[in-house]
Amino acid sequence: AMRMAVEIDPRRAGMIPSSKGVL
Repeated sequence: AMRMAVEIDPRRAGMIPSSKGVL
């Protein structure tokens, strides 16, 4: 769910770069 949230909210990606790295 966190990965999806990052995709929906790119702003969160900055807060959690770890998730973006996985994507």
